[in-house]
Amino acid sequence: MLTPSQGSLARAAPPTQSTMLRTPPLLASLPPWLPVNSTNTDSKSLSALSMSLAMSLHFFGYEFARGSNMALFTSSTLGFGAASGKYYPLAMACVSPASMALLLGYGRELEKKGPRKALRNTTSFCVGMLLFF
Repeated sequence: MLTPSQGSLARAAPPTQSTMLRTPPLLASLPPWLPVNSTNTDSKSLSALSMSLAMSLHFFGYEFARGSNMALFTSSTLGFGAASGKYYPLAMACVSPASMALLLGYGRELEKKGPRKALRNTTSFCVGMLLFF
């Protein structure tokens, strides 16, 4: 018969300094029930958590902008005045070609400069556009 220290119930030896990954500060404050926490730094779980956080922020930004733009284009008292309804179809028609142009530009940036510089450059471009307008 195996004792707990000899069998499958035994605790693993604490990791040494060479095998232990450095815990990012963000992970130190996460609750223990998440699949990624300060003691478990599985790269797949961390990637999934990062992507879900990024998507939730993206969705928040989209919904935040959509509501205000809808009010600008459709309200007769806000935005473009009495002719507000006239501009909405034009704005909707311009979204798809503009999105395609931005997507093609992003693809070229990825090919020429790689993902790290493409992310930095496109983020800087977006910040610049927000500050400019």
